[in-house]
Amino acid sequence: MMGKIATAASMMFIVMVIMSCATTIPSALLTCKDEPRYIGRSSVSAADLLEFTDKVAVAGADCRSKLAAVRKIEAHN
Repeated sequence: MMGKIATAASMMFIVMVIMSCATTIPSALLTCKDEPRYIGRSSVSAADLLEFTDKVAVAGADCRSKLAAVRKIEAHN
């Protein structure tokens, strides 16, 4: 669920950035969220695994949406 919300929020941000830029790629699109690292207990519960998986999905969605925006900018140049 959080992954879908993050993807939608990222896409809205990307659309606003694309509409505001002319020919340069904004620096905000050139970096992705850090890859999540598991810093939990040595015995992993199902809840721990689900939380970590959601963090990975959010980071991946962030990076994919920024890459898509860069492709759109480059396609218009």
